[in-house]
Amino acid sequence: MQCSILLTVIKSTNSLMVIPKNIHFFRHNPHMVDISIRYYIKKKSKQDLLKVGVVGCGGGGLMHISHYLWHKETIVSTVFDINSDRFNDIKKRFPFADNDIHTTTNFEDILNNKEIEIVSIASPDHTHAEYAIAALEAGKHVLCEKPMCTSIIDAKKIIKVTKKTKGVFAVFQQMRFVPRNKIVHSMIEKNELGEIFFISTGYIHDMRKRAFEFSQWRKDPMNHQHPLFGGIHHIDLLRWMAGEVEEVYTIATHKGFYQLPIDDTYITQLKLKNGGIGSILTCFSPRVPQEYHPLRIYGSKGSVHGNRIYLEKNENITEKTLKKSDYKGTPQFREQISAFIDSVMGRKSNIVTAKDGGQTVAVCNAAIESWKSGKPTIVQSL
Repeated sequence: MQCSILLTVIKSTNSLMVIPKNIHFFRHNPHMVDISIRYYIKKKSKQDLLKVGVVGCGGGGLMHISHYLWHKETIVSTVFDINSDRFNDIKKRFPFADNDIHTTTNFEDILNNKEIEIVSIASPDHTHAEYAIAALEAGKHVLCEKPMCTSIIDAKKIIKVTKKTKGVFAVFQQMRFVPRNKIVHSMIEKNELGEIFFISTGYIHDMRKRAFEFSQWRKDPMNHQHPLFGGIHHIDLLRWMAGEVEEVYTIATHKGFYQLPIDDTYITQLKLKNGGIGSILTCFSPRVPQEYHPLRIYGSKGSVHGNRIYLEKNENITEKTLKKSDYKGTPQFREQISAFIDSVMGRKSNIVTAKDGGQTVAVCNAAIESWKSGKPTIVQSL
């Protein structure tokens, strides 16, 4: 979606900023005016900014770029993509920063640039490991889009490299920054819900247009995106809330999105290490106006139904509704980026480590193996 705004003059602390006509609003980030103002102010300041190299200029990469442009401590130095046509979107989406961003089809340009401290990876799933390992070995801090990688072998390689290098490594998992999820996780940590014996969540997102909006890799016969990797957010969320997974069983159907080369809807049943059970619905083809992330939890002291919390005390059930706690997208992306920058700067933060990200990949791999075999599959522990 694109729209235009009239010429606007905005007064900042010491100067005037003129926002030009026809600033394009990227549909994944409807806050471009705010970003352009913040970008102008930090460029005029004398503070040192962390230089960022972004890998991938599709939908995910453009989202990463927008939030580094927004963050007060970072500036986008270089964007890499194997397809130079992708760079046209930088000029369309970020006209106020286009002249400042170097573009390249050579990944080595990012690795060899000593001024670049952060590498943010938003390329196709199967390429994440290669880029992440190379960036870490080049001494960079790395933020990697989910999934961290697509195989257990690559997960172990990344974990090994992070132990030998000094850079901060984190996996982009924005579901941990949804207000509802943070509140529920805190309650679980405090044992307010008791022992969790059932958890159900889901990634319900109509991807029929989004899947091929920027490129065709999601339906590549050899390296297509498996929907379970696309919806890996909720494997991570389930592990974060209920603990480790021992065994999974997956069934699927291909009735809603025939352009995908594989099934579009999956149900994964999970056996938890604590003896509890769970389920995850991943659907790439729902006829819904927006994406949904349902959550149900049953514990020995309380339950969660979406934004409603039920607690039992003295045989009485109390109900509390969490307000303004839904997933919104942009606020969670920004909080994720900010947490990563905090860690890079040595401040306390909450990031998903390589070990954590790798274990989520292990659960996802087991779910895919179960889907292929039609049998329950044990999750490998990393």
